[in-house]
Amino acid sequence: MFAALKTAIAKLLEFGKEIRADKLAPVAAEATTIWNTLRQDSNVQLGAIKLAGTGTTRRVDLDVEVDGVPGAALSVMSQGELHSLALALFLPRATMPESPFRFLVIDDPVQSMDPAKVYGLAQVLAQVAKHRQVIVFTHDDRLPAAVRHLQLDARILAVSRLARSQVTLSSDRDGDPGQRYLSDALAITHDENMARTVQATIVCNLIRDALEYACHERIRIRGFRAGTSITDTEAAISEAEGLRSTLALALLGDRKRVRELNGELSKLGPTAARVVSAANNGSHGGAASDLAVLIEDARRLAGKLSRP
Repeated sequence: MFAALKTAIAKLLEFGKEIRADKLAPVAAEATTIWNTLRQDSNVQLGAIKLAGTGTTRRVDLDVEVDGVPGAALSVMSQGELHSLALALFLPRATMPESPFRFLVIDDPVQSMDPAKVYGLAQVLAQVAKHRQVIVFTHDDRLPAAVRHLQLDARILAVSRLARSQVTLSSDRDGDPGQRYLSDALAITHDENMARTVQATIVCNLIRDALEYACHERIRIRGFRAGTSITDTEAAISEAEGLRSTLALALLGDRKRVRELNGELSKLGPTAARVVSAANNGSHGGAASDLAVLIEDARRLAGKLSRP
C-alpha cells in the first residue's frame, strides 16, 4: 500500500511538471522572440527556458550559447544584456490574455543598454503597444530618438519638476533635447543676477550642445536610411570629437574634412558659420555678441542640421 502511494505521488509530481512546462511553453517562445529582437548585435543566443527545483527552491533555468558555446546566463551576459533578458521574460507574462490589466508601466528600461539594443527595445515596445497601453519613463534620450528614427507611432512628453516640486509637461516637439538646450539658453539670458561673462559661457555651451545633438540626429537618420549598422554609426559619432569635427561628419560624411566646413555651412544660411564660431569661442570664455540673436540664429541652424 505504501509503495503504491509513493508511486502515485511520483506520478502526480511528474504530471505537475508536464502541466507547468505546457503553461510555460508559449511564454518561453515569446520571450525568445523578444530576446532575438532585443539582442541585435549580441552574440548571446537564448536557448531553453525551464522550470526547475521544488518547494522553496523553485527557479527558472536559462540556457544560453555564446558564439555557439553553451554557458550559464548570469555568468556570461553584460548588464545591458541582463536588462534585455529581464524584459524578454517580463513582457510575455505581463501581457498574458488572463491578465486583467490592459496597460504596462516600465521605468527606465534603457539603462546599460548599448545603442543597438535601444532600437530593438523600441521595436518590441511598439509591438506590445498594439494590444496594450505602454507607458515608459526614462531619463535617456536614446529611446525617444530611436522612436523617431524608426517612425513609430508614439507620443513623447517631457516631464519637468520645477521649484516646490511643480511638475510640468511639454509636447514631443518641445521635448526635443536640442530645442530644450536652446530654450534653457534663452532663459539664462533673462537672469539679471548672473554676470554677463558667465551668461555668455553657459549660453554658448548650450548652443554647442544643441548643434551637436542636431548633428547626431542627422548622422543617425542618414545611417539608418543607408542601412549602416547602428554600432558603426555610433562608433563614428564617438570618434568625432568637438563641434567642428561633428559638423564635418554630419555635413560632409567625414569628421576629418574640417577645412571644408565653412563652405558647407554657407549653404545653410549667411549666419551659420558665425554661429558655430561664436559658440566655440564663447564656450571657452571668449566674447560673444548679442546672445538672444545668437540663440535664434542657432535655432534656425539646428533645424536645418536635423534634416538630412
